[in-house]
Amino acid sequence: MKTKEIKTEDIWNDKKMENAKKAILSHSATQSKERLLANQLLSIQYKLADCSKKYHPLLKK
Repeated sequence: MKTKEIKTEDIWNDKKMENAKKAILSHSATQSKERLLANQLLSIQYKLADCSKKYHPLLKK
């Protein structure tokens, strides 16, 4: 059976990325202010965790 390699650009091209952004924005517009704030705080928490693992020598795996 012949297989074809799937490239990233075949999956996430500009049109699909724009559609995904629109879907996320339309969904977030229906969320409460509390939920939006909680999502933003979670985003910051995950970014800090990623950054600390990347730059802190004792947390590197």
